[in-house]
Amino acid sequence: MTLFDEVFERYPDHTAVELSTTSAMTLDRDLLNPVAPLEHMLQTPPAADSLVKLVRELEWTGPPAGIRIVVYQDMDTSLEGQISTEVADAETFMYLIAWLLEWSQLPAFRWTEERIEGHFRADTKPHAHIYHVQFVLQTEPLHEEMIKYALLLQSRRE
Repeated sequence: MTLFDEVFERYPDHTAVELSTTSAMTLDRDLLNPVAPLEHMLQTPPAADSLVKLVRELEWTGPPAGIRIVVYQDMDTSLEGQISTEVADAETFMYLIAWLLEWSQLPAFRWTEERIEGHFRADTKPHAHIYHVQFVLQTEPLHEEMIKYALLLQSRRE
């Protein structure tokens, strides 16, 4: 079951879903291949030094932030909470956003704009649903290298 299917099943009258988090990662086309950074790190000699550096960075920054979710019905909030970090966190969220931008066929030079609007059509074959998805991605620089990402998704199902 896709995220869209779950939202439509649990909240059939919803009008929008907002997902937000903070991250030091920036959006670029490299995020379309989530395995590439790990492969690059392991192929860059010495790989052990890269792993030590990664562990130190995680000790300094801590694990990736969680993702806040708000489900709206009209302009009222019908659900507000956190997505379990076992399901998704700020780091995986960035890869998901990159794919939304790709599916919307937005050119990569627009991916760093503070406000991005896009849309695409999604076909969930096993469930035979077609979704028309519109989104707005807002970014807000916070401090140092941290950026707040807020993604508002609206969809309709055929």
